[in-house]
Amino acid sequence: MLILTWESCGLGDQDTKENEIDTNISASIAIPVEVDHVIDTANVAKISFEYTTTSFDTIPQGTIVTKTYPFQNTGLRPLIISDVTTSCGCTAVEIPEGIIEPGQSSSITVEFDSSDRKGYQNKTINIIGNTFPTRTLLYLQGFVN
Repeated sequence: MLILTWESCGLGDQDTKENEIDTNISASIAIPVEVDHVIDTANVAKISFEYTTTSFDTIPQGTIVTKTYPFQNTGLRPLIISDVTTSCGCTAVEIPEGIIEPGQSSSITVEFDSSDRKGYQNKTINIIGNTFPTRTLLYLQGFVN
């Protein structure tokens, strides 16, 4: 990984310890890139879910369904989930805060509010992190009467 300091950029000869950006966290979570810009996919955080699709079968309209998606960081670097988006405002997501170390497990909780919904529902949860690939999709599906 390439780290530039003020001194290496020719902007002065001050003590590099004063001018270096704190790279402890960024070096731990960054996706390693070689000098020729090839991503080292063997040396990254990897989010491995037990399952990526769950079903709530058939529920009456107005029911709130909560599902949990357990996962483990099976990679070699600490994992940080940086963003989560859903395909619908009827779906809320709770993600773990902070860093998930290699080998550590956690979970993502998804809550679906079926108010004003009817028929087949297929909700998508888009998880973004310092993983490779950077995006993982989760699905919640079922039928609302």
